[in-house]
Amino acid sequence: MGATAAIVAMGAVTSVGLSAAETAASVRSGVCRFAETPHPGQYLEPLVMGALPEDMLPPADPLVATFPGISARQRRMLRLGGLALADLGKSLPPTQPPPLFLALPEGGTEEEATNNRDLLNLLSVQAEVKLDFAASKLFPAGRAAGIIALKEAVELLSAERYDYVLLGGVDTYWDEWLLQSLDREGRVNSRFNSDGFVPGEGAAFLLLASPKAVRNEEVSVLGSIESVGTSFEVGHRFSEEPYRGDGLASAFATLFDSYASRDHVGSVYAGFNGESYPAKSWGVAFLRHSARFVEDFCFEHPADCIGDTGAAMAPIMLILSIVGMRAGYRAGPCLVWCLSDHGECGALLVNSAATTQALRR
Repeated sequence: MGATAAIVAMGAVTSVGLSAAETAASVRSGVCRFAETPHPGQYLEPLVMGALPEDMLPPADPLVATFPGISARQRRMLRLGGLALADLGKSLPPTQPPPLFLALPEGGTEEEATNNRDLLNLLSVQAEVKLDFAASKLFPAGRAAGIIALKEAVELLSAERYDYVLLGGVDTYWDEWLLQSLDREGRVNSRFNSDGFVPGEGAAFLLLASPKAVRNEEVSVLGSIESVGTSFEVGHRFSEEPYRGDGLASAFATLFDSYASRDHVGSVYAGFNGESYPAKSWGVAFLRHSARFVEDFCFEHPADCIGDTGAAMAPIMLILSIVGMRAGYRAGPCLVWCLSDHGECGALLVNSAATTQALRR
């Protein structure tokens, strides 16, 4: 789909930064704060994770701390999300509260439901930000959820039913049952397993504006969504179908078919997490669409610094790409892609406002 949405504000929190700017600076410098957790793995060694120290997170609002029906992991997610959203909240329009399209994990722990709409209300309370709850929506689809949510947000803005939509993602692996389950499946990186990922956590939010809002209001445009493509990999990790890598390649095809400009991709922010599966998908997708990239494009995989941030991965990488283009150390347009464990695939093209103007002079 061709896209018509501007990015006008951003907020993020990761294990290497309490804001979008801090996270971008740390990732660019290669800063990594992986550390042992109190949770032992199957070989009785502490599992390693990219997590925020407890004293860096704000306390849970009393309602969040005592609300029934949510897990300890979800409370931590709300604290992460509240910190990132509160920072961006200073830039929210003062009139109509925007809807929030929120990416969440595709699978929960034994005691939680990932489609619990109470999370929207609790996040609003934790961040002290007003939302349009009726139009808000949850996307419990894992790493690609942020791009799936973005596709629907852009469609809503293009129809000019709303002037602003919040796009967000939040996730954490800080849960003993979840970490140990993944470790037993052979998915967590350790000195005994090189084909695994380092669990992480984070939250990221972007305020998207419609073309009408940009025309009629004094807003500072940071970047623009140029195109979005989504697809499904039938041969995903848990499927019995043969893996051919068609899912991400199909998302790329949709992305480039609806891209109005013919500018070649200058930078890629890849949804690698340390496992071989995403690397195989990227290889197939790139080989089929290599003509759409400049010869010396920059290739980034932030999970090396922040770990696998799950449903927060796509929004975080989208923010990193915008910061990089605006600062001049990444060439646009940037392609961001992610894969979820159960087959969802997503890719997007984004340009910074400055890059877009320079390219179209």
